[in-house]
Order: sequence, then structure tokens, then C-alpha cells
Amino acid sequence: MLDMAINDILRRLYSWLTVLMALIRFLVIKYLMNRTLQKLSNPSFGLKSVLIFTVVSIVISSIYYTNLHLRDTSFIPPWKPPETCTGYPENYTEKSYVPILDDSFFKRPWINVETCVFVDGVLKVSIVPPLTLPIFTFLLIRELQIAKKNRQKVAGNSEPDHTTKMVTLMTIATMITDVPTGLNLILNGLSTDWPGFLKLSSELTIILIVFVSLNTSTHCLISLVVSGPYRKTARQDQS
Repeated sequence: MLDMAINDILRRLYSWLTVLMALIRFLVIKYLMNRTLQKLSNPSFGLKSVLIFTVVSIVISSIYYTNLHLRDTSFIPPWKPPETCTGYPENYTEKSYVPILDDSFFKRPWINVETCVFVDGVLKVSIVPPLTLPIFTFLLIRELQIAKKNRQKVAGNSEPDHTTKMVTLMTIATMITDVPTGLNLILNGLSTDWPGFLKLSSELTIILIVFVSLNTSTHCLISLVVSGPYRKTARQDQS
């Protein structure tokens, strides 16, 4: 249950911070002369943002997981030690426990399991991030093109940079990996009475999480390899 809760908190946090990062990039490049907005790129602001969003994500997850309890069930056979294990009495068994939601959580008129899963899918990955991320990315790319033209006017021919392509491709990859996960959560909230679908959905969630993990774990490497400004920033940080 703890593993499930942590995964839920971090998955939501990842989506929110992805959108926030795109917004900060746009604002910092758009308003280079604004000292207040330039502070958004400071590590202290990033740390405060992570802490605030983490607290909010924990509160949202607590609504669901405080209604989840471990119970022993009759449809799951008891645990039996393998034959290779020694030291157990003959016919030794242990009860099997599974996390089950309280019945009252299904019957509440407003804040119930269907509402929580549906809204979480909307806020986490399905609607809000895919709608806002492309908008901020488009605005960011436009500002990058303007900045590139200004550099060329001042310094003449500049070295080729693929930052625009990198930002575009990473945004597309993020949407491809995130949208199916959010839609899966929304369908869960709309179809809690279909046991077959719920089982299929749980298996699909595991597969989608693998794609999300691969996508996010390669972003840093892609940024350093493709983008000149990212490499310059990394060298400055190391020095």
C-alpha cells in the first residue's frame, strides 16, 4: 500500500512539474529584462515549487488511500511456505491480505472512488497536462526562434543548435506516454462495475508506467547530447 501511494504521489507530481518547467522556460526567455521573473530559474524557487506541489499531491492521494485497508479475503488462498523452506510446522499457512476500499467510499454522493479516480486522471496526465504543455511549448519555441534571430543579427552566423527540435520531440514523446495513462484512469472511474475491464486496465497501467519511466529517464541525456545551451549550462554548473 505504501508503494502504491508513493507511486501515485510521484506520478502526479511528475506531470505537474513537467508543465511548470515548460512555463518557467517560456517566461524566463520571454522576459529577459524582468528581474522578478528571472528569479524563477533560481534553484531556490525550484526547490520551493517541488515542496509545495509534493504537499498538494500528498493531500490528494490521502483522500483515496485513507479509505484503503488491508483485509484477509476468502477468494485468495493462504500462503504456504515453499518446499525448500525448512523450520515450519506441518501444514503451516498464513492468511493472505489485499488492499480493499471501504464500502462507504463507493456510496458517498460526491467524494467517492469514481470521482477521485476520474478527477485524478484529468488532473494527473490525461487532460490538463496535454492541453497546457503544447501551448507552453509552442510559446517557448517561438521565443527560441526570436532569440536565435537576434543572436544571428548581432554575431552573424552562429553554430547550429537543435534546441527547438529537441523541445518539440520531447513534448510529443511526453504526450504519447502520458495521455494513454490518464485515459486509462478516467475509464477506471467510469467503469468500476466491470471486473474484466478493471483487470485489463491494471495490467495496462504497468505497461504504460514502463514507457513513462523510459521517457523521463532519457530526457536529461537527450538534452545534453542535442542542445548546445544545455551543454553550456551543464559545464558552467560543473565549473
